[in-house]
Amino acid sequence: MKTFLILFAFVASSSSAFAQGSHGGNGGDIRRFRAARARSVFVHALSNMVEASHGCDLSPWNPNKVLLADAFKLYQWGSRTKIRWTDMRQSQCLVMQFRPADVLLTFSYASCPLPTPKNFYVQAIAAQFFKQFYPDQNPAQVFEDFRTILGGAKASHCLHESDIHAIPAPQTYKPTSFTNQLNAISILEAGRSFARRILSTIVPDKNGGAFNQYQFTQPINSFLVRSKKTFDQEVNTERFIVNDDDTASCSVTSTTLGAPIYFSTKKCVDFQTDADVAWVILHETTHHFGIDAETFADGVATEIMNIDDGFLVEPTNTHPTCLWGMNGSCTQSAE
Repeated sequence: MKTFLILFAFVASSSSAFAQGSHGGNGGDIRRFRAARARSVFVHALSNMVEASHGCDLSPWNPNKVLLADAFKLYQWGSRTKIRWTDMRQSQCLVMQFRPADVLLTFSYASCPLPTPKNFYVQAIAAQFFKQFYPDQNPAQVFEDFRTILGGAKASHCLHESDIHAIPAPQTYKPTSFTNQLNAISILEAGRSFARRILSTIVPDKNGGAFNQYQFTQPINSFLVRSKKTFDQEVNTERFIVNDDDTASCSVTSTTLGAPIYFSTKKCVDFQTDADVAWVILHETTHHFGIDAETFADGVATEIMNIDDGFLVEPTNTHPTCLWGMNGSCTQSAE
């Protein structure tokens, strides 16, 4: 019991709470996780539609035949999406820019809501994406047609249950925030347990000690090869200190092993699930390895969390030599 209580402290606001060298800025902003996971959900759902368009009898659900015909083109462009965040205010949370080789999704810290409506980022990405391809149609209706196709594929059992990641319907929720020490302990420990569970499933390959079976990107795979054992230990033992500082983001830490993670009662106002808390813990733990870059810490946390959802498994490429253009033309790929 004493050991458990030592892991947490509820400290008053003071400049001494954050030692020199602490990692602040936008820190582990949960909105970045929401946007990254939303992109993964959307792209995976597009890949499910590719599979459904080739092997499912969806006639009982009267699917949108144009969407089914365009399934692979939509997936190819969806898989090219890249996310960046800006401090600049925009007319809306997400500005989507189709470029010759990719699609840039620019999210604004100043314009994206906090707390965040549940499923907000999935719907924002889907609406702007479909509007680009079907400008004469209501994006909300195209979105519902997309959900109908995925639901039909699931109901017809033509795809494996675990391969279906249907876009969720709009939901309302009451965000979880820290209200007192006991409440904070409960929320953070649940997040730590979630992170531990996922980390325990990530084991090295039999040959070479790498983690290739999880399809991590190369820099993150290399980081885990070097650091996985110590990373697990950090998550298991690191101290969480809750305070009422009005920091720039929910969490902050420093770039040294064994550093505590500070959480702000004024900014930790938008935890929706234990997965949200786990992502923040994994993000801040990455900084303990001397890493300043927010994008790399985001990548480590997001790719580890993606293991739990299976988003890293790419679908069968049914048109391996075709690179679809925005106008529907097929160009021979060099791959």
